[in-house]
Amino acid sequence: MSRGIRKTGIFIAVMLTVVVLTGCQIAKKDESGQAKEELYGAYAVVGDRIPDGKIAGVKDKKGFVHFKKIKGYFLYKYMPEKDTVSMDGDPQLTHFNFVSNVDGQMDDKNNITSKEKEQKVKATMYVQETKGIVTTSLGMICKRSDGTVYLKNADGFMGCASVQDFGKGQSMTLNFSSDVGDKKISYEVEFKADHAVRKIQIIEMNKDDVKIKKTAYISPKIKQYQMQKDTAYVIINEQLIGMKGQTINRQKIHSAKKNFTYKWKQLGDDGVLTPTDLKFKK
Repeated sequence: MSRGIRKTGIFIAVMLTVVVLTGCQIAKKDESGQAKEELYGAYAVVGDRIPDGKIAGVKDKKGFVHFKKIKGYFLYKYMPEKDTVSMDGDPQLTHFNFVSNVDGQMDDKNNITSKEKEQKVKATMYVQETKGIVTTSLGMICKRSDGTVYLKNADGFMGCASVQDFGKGQSMTLNFSSDVGDKKISYEVEFKADHAVRKIQIIEMNKDDVKIKKTAYISPKIKQYQMQKDTAYVIINEQLIGMKGQTINRQKIHSAKKNFTYKWKQLGDDGVLTPTDLKFKK
């Protein structure tokens, strides 16, 4: 295990690493030769630390795991019977990156398969910049031979990081790795501070730079916006949420020669930002 903090100007990077040799006691087997426990996935938490001990969870029909005692995000579903790491994760996780010794293969369910000895999965989670202390945690989800699942900290380590005044441009990275049979699988999540979008104003302009339509400041929770026929470009005035809750104004300009997608980050109750699309149609 290693742990360190690097500072460059206003940027802060916190890296916490833990190497788990036995993980979910995968090496131990029952009388039938089946593993008593196996690594099933990882679980990211913002605003709290994962408690010590084993936290019982419930697996839904899609294979996702939920815990009543702590709110978090199920990162990836490792399925050793299919030798697969699923890309089907939570919408908060973006910039999915699968790393292997050779290029992985994609099956008909958008899962990446590989026969290599080491598999790595990485993800980025956006968090609202905050004045004060922000805590993040990453735990491992284990599945027993009877199908039940539980959440735990990586062996011998809290799997938790905190930073004071988590501002845009700062990040915290948590990761762990575990031996699974003759393979090693690792999970890494980068928590990045960013601004949530509170409201937007849409201004449509024609080719002569004349305003042809202007909206009031609206919530960007709408999924689609219909542009005028003569719109040449669109100005989007954003009201962002700053570190102290203040409003930060920002402007973006998009060409309207064809349909485009405006991307914004929606603020959740736990401070996690969900990347969301607003489609502009001509």
